[in-house]
Amino acid sequence: MVDFENFPGLHRPHTEAVFTKEGKGAGYARNIGLERAAGRLLLFADADDFFNYCVHDVLDEYKNTKADVVVFKNNSIDSDKYTVADRLKRYNFYIDNYKASPSRYEKYLRYAYFSPWGKIINRDLVVKNNIRFDEITKHEDVTFSYLTGFYASKIEADDRALYCITARRSSLTYSGFTAAQRLDDIVVSGRYKKFLEDKNINLNETKYIRHLLHFLLYAHGKYKEAVKRLTDLGYSEAYIVMSALCFILQHIIIFPINAIKMIIKAMIRVKNNGASYTISEIRRKIKEGLKKR
Repeated sequence: MVDFENFPGLHRPHTEAVFTKEGKGAGYARNIGLERAAGRLLLFADADDFFNYCVHDVLDEYKNTKADVVVFKNNSIDSDKYTVADRLKRYNFYIDNYKASPSRYEKYLRYAYFSPWGKIINRDLVVKNNIRFDEITKHEDVTFSYLTGFYASKIEADDRALYCITARRSSLTYSGFTAAQRLDDIVVSGRYKKFLEDKNINLNETKYIRHLLHFLLYAHGKYKEAVKRLTDLGYSEAYIVMSALCFILQHIIIFPINAIKMIIKAMIRVKNNGASYTISEIRRKIKEGLKKR
């Protein structure tokens, strides 16, 4: 139960607490915050995480920064065991690589650091380019993050772990996807893929293909709807099919033994049953093979 009368920060000077009770997710809440924000710089935090002690020094140092986005490292702890965790440690690798070779790895900070926390962002950049969060229940921060990276004139990276991410098995991050969330994520991923292609940014994006294959194998009734979400974004059905085939072939190369086992099982089934081997049966057998992996 939330105590709205004694909410932390409610009576703190220079602080405005805004309560949204519509239950429309983090993207909606953050957009409300963007509308009410008044300062020059933006910082974001999730409810179950926290800033490390260096936050005061960091804010003092960067209060007059000329950079549009400053990206920081993070650390992570397991909320149940109180031990060190490694959630999203790839963001720290991005910063290490950027420090070693800025021209080569800057694109990862701009277009692949998908979380708004762990950053200081110039509010004018967001206002001027009308950047907002997707109002969906998962991965609502992807579009916001790569668009701020794209429009930023100057970006910097700091080795300090400004932000601590908690790892909790009951959190939204570990809750898996519902069918509706997968459909939303297909749109987010599909838009991101088109953005990368349109801007000639050499980064790979295959999440929308993984979701499509999930629907094909586990929830075939949603597959056509998933394809429609992508065609509405401008993808042709031929492109979607070819992308899926390429994705599958890549995994056959990476996991050849498992792929060969699945193909042999399918061939034996075809030999034993001939023409009775239907598309739905193929799908079922592939699904069984994937589960055994």
